[in-house]
Amino acid sequence: MAIQGLCGEGGSEPFWDDGCVRFSHELSEGEKEATGNRKAKVMDCLKSLGIACAEDNMPNIAVLGSGGGLRAMIALQGTLVELKNQGLLDAVMYLCGVSGSTWCMSFLYQEKDWTENVQALEECLRDTLSNSPCDIKEEFAVATQAAEEELFSLTDDWASFFVYPALKQYDMTKLSEHKDATTNGTNPYPIYAAIEANPWQKVEEGTWFEFTPHESGFPGLGAFVCTEDLGSKFKNGDLKEKRDEKNICYLQGLWGSALGSMEEIINYLIDRLMEIFPNIRKHWYAVNEAGGSLTNNCLLATLRSLSSPGTDCTCAHCQGVHHLLELHVHASAGKDCEGVFRQLKEVLKGNKNSYLKCCEVSETWHLKTLEERITEFAHLIRIFENELGGNCLLATLCSLSSPGNDCTSAHCQGLLLLLLELHIHASAGKNCEGIFTQLKE
Repeated sequence: MAIQGLCGEGGSEPFWDDGCVRFSHELSEGEKEATGNRKAKVMDCLKSLGIACAEDNMPNIAVLGSGGGLRAMIALQGTLVELKNQGLLDAVMYLCGVSGSTWCMSFLYQEKDWTENVQALEECLRDTLSNSPCDIKEEFAVATQAAEEELFSLTDDWASFFVYPALKQYDMTKLSEHKDATTNGTNPYPIYAAIEANPWQKVEEGTWFEFTPHESGFPGLGAFVCTEDLGSKFKNGDLKEKRDEKNICYLQGLWGSALGSMEEIINYLIDRLMEIFPNIRKHWYAVNEAGGSLTNNCLLATLRSLSSPGTDCTCAHCQGVHHLLELHVHASAGKDCEGVFRQLKEVLKGNKNSYLKCCEVSETWHLKTLEERITEFAHLIRIFENELGGNCLLATLCSLSSPGNDCTSAHCQGLLLLLLELHIHASAGKNCEGIFTQLKE
C-alpha cells in the first residue's frame, strides 16, 4: 500500500515519544518494554516444552501471517487457536502480518488478554462475519466524514465500501490504544506491515513500512514516528501540525493489498454495481440481446478511460464516455462546464447527430433549470448511444438521470454516482468533498 506524506526530513535522534521523527535502527522504548515483559511467559512456556535456555539466549519466536483477505484472517485466527490448544502460543514473542492477517490481529488486540480467550474470540469473530448486517447509510456517513479531511483518499472509500462490508464492523478504535494489550506481557508484540508503493512508477520492490501500537515507520531507513502522530505534518524531523490519528478501519483498508492493483479496484466496482443494482444487470442483458456489448471487458475499458483517458482507447466512443461522465461530475458540483463541452464537441465532430445535440445543449445550458439540464443530459446520452453504439454504463447513468426510468431513488442515484464520481476524482487526485455534499442533499 502507498504510505505517503507521513514522515518529514532531517532532524536529530530524539526520545521515542517527543513529537519528532526518531532516526534509529534500535527498537522503540515501547517495544523494548513490551518484549521485556513478555520474556517471563515465553521462558515458562519453553521450559514446559522441555526447552531449556537462559534469558540472554532465548529464541525470538514469531508467527507470520500471510495476505489473502478474509481467508487469511480466518486462517490466522484458526492457527492461533490451535497453537493455544497445543500449548505453543505462549512461546511466541512477535505476531506479524500483512493484508488479511492484519484484520485478524487488529480484531484480537482489542482485548487486553486475548491469548487467554482466543477460543471465545474465534466464536465471536465467526458470529460477526456470519450474522452481522451491513448498513449502507453508515457506509456513506463514514465516507462523508472522511471526505472533510485534508488527507482524504481512495483508501477511505475502500475502508467504507469494502472493509466494512467484508468484516461487518467499523473498528473506530486507534492502533495506539492497543498498547495495554501489548505491554502487559500476556500477548505477543504485534507488527503490522505494508509496502510503500508509487502507483505511477513500475517498480518491482517497495519500501517496507511497519505499524505498531507505539511507533510506525521505515525499519530499513531507521525513521519512525509515534503512532499517535501518524498522518500529522512534519518538517525537518519536527512535528509541525498535529492531526487526529486514523482509526483501525482506515488502517485495515490501508493494510489490505487490493489497492495495489487498479484493475482489481475496477473489477470490484463493477461487481459492486452488479450486486447492489439488480436493474442494471437486467438492462445490460437487454442491451446484449439487442446486439450491444455486455462484458466486463467493455466496462473495464470504460472505467480505465475515466482514470487515464486515452491510455486504453482513443476512439470517439471511449473518449466520449469520459467527457460525458466528466460533464455530469462538473454539473453536479455546480462547476463551469464550458471546458468539458468544448472537449466533448471536439471528440464528436465526426458524428453528426451527437455533435449537433452537444452544441445545442451547450448553448442553452446556462439558461436551464436543474430538471431541464438532467433531461437534456439524458437526451444527449441517448443520441450518443444510438450513434456510436450502446454502452451499458452510459445507459445505466441515463436511466438514473431520467425521471420515470428503472430507478430514480435517491439511494440508487447516490450510490452509483458516488462510485463513478469518486473513481474519477480520486484517480485524478482531486478534492472529493463536493461529491459528498451532493450526496447529503
